[in-house]
Amino acid sequence: MPDPIKRAEKVFIDELSCQATSTVQWFLEKRSKTHPITHNNQLEVFVCGETAFIDIAAHIKAAKKSIDICCWGFDPGMELVRNSGTWPRGETYGDLLIAAGKRHVSVRLLVWYSKLGSPLAMNMPGYSHGTHPWRCITGGNEADRIGAPRSLALAKEAFRKPKFTLFASGSPLRGMGTPRPANPDSIPSIAREEYCHGWYEAAFSGLFQGIKILTRPGDAAAIKANLVDEKYQPDGLDKWEVERHGMV
Repeated sequence: MPDPIKRAEKVFIDELSCQATSTVQWFLEKRSKTHPITHNNQLEVFVCGETAFIDIAAHIKAAKKSIDICCWGFDPGMELVRNSGTWPRGETYGDLLIAAGKRHVSVRLLVWYSKLGSPLAMNMPGYSHGTHPWRCITGGNEADRIGAPRSLALAKEAFRKPKFTLFASGSPLRGMGTPRPANPDSIPSIAREEYCHGWYEAAFSGLFQGIKILTRPGDAAAIKANLVDEKYQPDGLDKWEVERHGMV
């Protein structure tokens, strides 16, 4: 069925090749006043998450001016490119952004975070959960030293002290449950929790060079207003999500 949305567009033809490049119409074309079409964008679709994360890591390392990330959840302890072994199995997402900021790249991070929304919107380890690590950073000097390898080294060092006991969280999802003494196998997860919590503490306090982070909450009223003119309205679970959580 042909697209009912019609609008004239100028397409410039190369004089030498006598060829032109254009694009098909997109969903928001009927809202040209508020969502104007822009040209010369590059869109690449990834089917495999591993390939996508490798690409993200490469672009972060290659960035020279700015990095803008808008995401559903953000885990600074996640390794985008993973090797074998235990955490950290490679450079973490958080460390990649720290390195970018130190080389004077402007990093802006916007994360969907809503206590009224789905549990998926609370996926910020170290901020939404895992907020009681075995140690917490204090001051800018400590923030300058944040890094996944250092977090692991500090946890291992503390574990070796005879009069010092690390405690592992009872649940990796919400930090709930009865704390239990750590064992060698739990050291990486304990170190990861401390790293993520320290990363968010420093990021939200503006202690990282070049990194700015904001969270965006859901707004049920605004979402319902935006859906008024849509031909296909949410139904069933979708409708319940809009009314209950302010999201679709």
